[in-house]
Amino acid sequence: MFRYTPYWFLLIITSFTFYKYFLFPLYYTNLPKSIDDSSVNKYKKNKWTRQEIKSDDKYYTYSYKFKDHNRKTRIWTWNAPKLESDRLIENYGFPKAAMKGYKGSKKEFENLCKKSYLYIDKIGPVRSWNFNYNDLISDSRPLVTGIADIIKKTAKEEKLKMREVVDLILAFCQDIPYGIPPQYTNEKLIMGLHPPPLGLNNGWIDCDSKAVLFASIYTAITSAPIVLVHVPRHLFVGVPAIPGPYDNTVSYRGKDYIIAEQTGTMKVHLGHIGLEYAKVNNITPVEVTKNYVRPKLPIYSNSKVLAGNTLLITLKEENAKIFKKLKLYYRFTKNGSWDYARLKPMSDHSLKFSITDVNENIELKLKSLSDGYYYSNETIDISKNDYLTLDFSDDKCIYIKSKPLINTYLFSIGEGKSKANMKKTCKTDSSGIFRAIMPSGYYLVSLNKNYKPKMGNVDLSLDENKKASGFKYYDRENNTGIRFDI
Repeated sequence: MFRYTPYWFLLIITSFTFYKYFLFPLYYTNLPKSIDDSSVNKYKKNKWTRQEIKSDDKYYTYSYKFKDHNRKTRIWTWNAPKLESDRLIENYGFPKAAMKGYKGSKKEFENLCKKSYLYIDKIGPVRSWNFNYNDLISDSRPLVTGIADIIKKTAKEEKLKMREVVDLILAFCQDIPYGIPPQYTNEKLIMGLHPPPLGLNNGWIDCDSKAVLFASIYTAITSAPIVLVHVPRHLFVGVPAIPGPYDNTVSYRGKDYIIAEQTGTMKVHLGHIGLEYAKVNNITPVEVTKNYVRPKLPIYSNSKVLAGNTLLITLKEENAKIFKKLKLYYRFTKNGSWDYARLKPMSDHSLKFSITDVNENIELKLKSLSDGYYYSNETIDISKNDYLTLDFSDDKCIYIKSKPLINTYLFSIGEGKSKANMKKTCKTDSSGIFRAIMPSGYYLVSLNKNYKPKMGNVDLSLDENKKASGFKYYDRENNTGIRFDI
């Protein structure tokens, strides 16, 4: 027996070395890594996502765009009570100053831990800090009510099964940009985890923060039990369901839970993982400690679905809404023929344009059927950029003020050129206004179609000649408009 001992020892060493230097690094490389964003540790974001956060005295208002597992682009807009959100964020984390030499009583120390959502876990002689996940998830549920409302409404309207509901929550969490929080913030120990309101306010979170967010949303929808699965340097969720033949599961107290990988930015369905994890360190059940109570303030929630190749165009002009019918011209190749669609703005003054053709590149032009508005765009990739905002405010576009319902003529001249070309006939609306969004460059407006500007002053540079001739520079990329009163 003893003569085989060296071989067993060699096998153990080889297996450990294989895990340490190959298997685990291979698994870990599947987690999001750094991109060109120095402000957030290991930041990564899917190019189609958008996170917008606003606040006032009562609410945080969120607008998140993401793709579900069916490649449908969804825009979820909701709010959360600001007072309760700020209170949780303020309480979260254990004060660094109290970690050593705390002078209060044991009871006060325990209350401080409970308030901070952290506690000291003592295993033998080893003391370590850990999260009070149950209280954190319980207290976060009312703050994600708007998200839960959207999901419940979507499930009813689209007749989703519970498995599809879980996939929808996963897709939402996976498309939130990934970034690792620090160990300390504001002189508090947070151990690299942001609670849901803080993560949503930042617009980025990491794997364990997303696990808490997922659990908060899930337990705001259903009372079905879930577990948190701890593996080396990673955390994901397990949900109760009957496993399919290809589902990855974990077992806890004789019950199977299907793995729900919420991290992203990779799109992963329920039951699937990117790469095999090395081992499970621990499984903890999520046991909500309080009854779920909706916030006292009314909660707003709204969902938009951009199915297939759909472009959502938002029209802006100062603070006014644009309800005029517009004609959208489009083509899929540079020299192709133009087609058009007549569009009427929806109640939120946005335009929804869908095409059945599976095309990525599309060139667009937009003009008002009752005159007064014009938009010309370079070719865009509609599969990546499915949200477009057009601002026709007088300081954001080419703004022409003249007599009502007359033709004015827009001339342009490119960089390094001295000859102007008539670019566009601009018919003013009943208010005598025409608004145009064009490529950046020098522009001039005249009532004479055949106007020929003179730029022959040899004492002036080309740019000086342009300005002396009445040309103004329109900077579309930086939303710097120009105005002509003629």
